[in-house]
Amino acid sequence: MFHGRVDHVRSIDEHSLVEMECRDALAALIDLRVQDSWLNHTGSDLLQDIAKSAALETRIALPDDGSDHMMGQFWQIEHKRGALLSQHRFQTAADLAFTVARDALCDLYADGKTLVCQPFRVNAATAEIIDVRNAVFETDIARDLQLLSGIVVHMASWDSRQRSSTHVYYDGKTFFQDAPPGVMALHSFRVPGRRLEDLRRLARGKYERISAHAMSARISMPGIIGLRPRQFIKISLGPTEQTLGVDQVVSRFSVNDGFIQHVVLRNRGSGA
Repeated sequence: MFHGRVDHVRSIDEHSLVEMECRDALAALIDLRVQDSWLNHTGSDLLQDIAKSAALETRIALPDDGSDHMMGQFWQIEHKRGALLSQHRFQTAADLAFTVARDALCDLYADGKTLVCQPFRVNAATAEIIDVRNAVFETDIARDLQLLSGIVVHMASWDSRQRSSTHVYYDGKTFFQDAPPGVMALHSFRVPGRRLEDLRRLARGKYERISAHAMSARISMPGIIGLRPRQFIKISLGPTEQTLGVDQVVSRFSVNDGFIQHVVLRNRGSGA
């Protein structure tokens, strides 16, 4: 059910009860402070070094679309990102690792003692789809009407040396140089030193992340050993059937109810 490390133990002798608080292997990154600087490292190089410092194995597969580029330093000493004492903007190894993963539009998580970083759609294409259409106790559907009415992602970048800025707007289908008229749900993000093609790639990723929250399904069902986020479940939503990605799993055991799981599902692009 779970593989991690125990952080806190509480014993209650009168009730023969032991309570344990545990975290998965990402806890090693949260506890690891960034003390080093780096020169001429790609994103995958940084993740490898971080995992090694945290005594973790790695399974890294960044996409071959220019995402695995030099991070923060382009062979120039004045651009080197220093240590924490030099006002480093990353305080923990987790801050740095998640920044690298998000920049490459990848998912970052722990699988046992292995740090995994790979594109979302790699999981979707290879995932086993679990069919629970006839086994759900309760289904709770939530829709965000603001997101369903349409959103636009705005990405902005600037070059301090050239004193120029670049902007791009994306509505899920088309890129614009200026904000489309009548936009109510505008999400703006700023990243320094990026080219137009980089901004378009990041805009697509931001749009997919935000639009996934337009509809969410919360279901209660009999427990399934091994069910965890990043898997896919097929359920019935009224007259239609949908395959949604697992975002969260809460497992509960009791004498009266047995093994019950409460699962949060969202559209993560399984392609099914």
